[in-house]
Amino acid sequence: NTTMDEIEAALQTASMREFLTHYNQMVQSCFSRCVHTLWDRRLTDSELSCSNNCIATLIASQGRISQAYLTASGKTFARQPASGAEDSAGTSS
Repeated sequence: NTTMDEIEAALQTASMREFLTHYNQMVQSCFSRCVHTLWDRRLTDSELSCSNNCIATLIASQGRISQAYLTASGKTFARQPASGAEDSAGTSS
C-alpha cells in the first residue's frame, strides 16, 4: 500500500506543480499586457480593468480546454476494455 501512497503523493505534487506553472504564466501574461507603469503601488483603473478582464478570459479559456480534455479522455477511456471486466455470463475473467 505504501507504493500506492507514494504514487498518489507524486501525482499530487505533479498536479500542484502544473497548476502553479499555469498560474504563474497567467499572471505574467496579464501583467505584461495590462500593467504599463510601475510608479505607483496601486494599479490605475485601466490597468485594474484590463487585469480583471485578462484573468477572467484566461480562466474561462482554461475551463473550456479542461472540459474538452475530460470529454476526449472519457471517450478514449470508454473505448478501452476494462481489465478484469465481467464476461457476458456475468462472471469475472
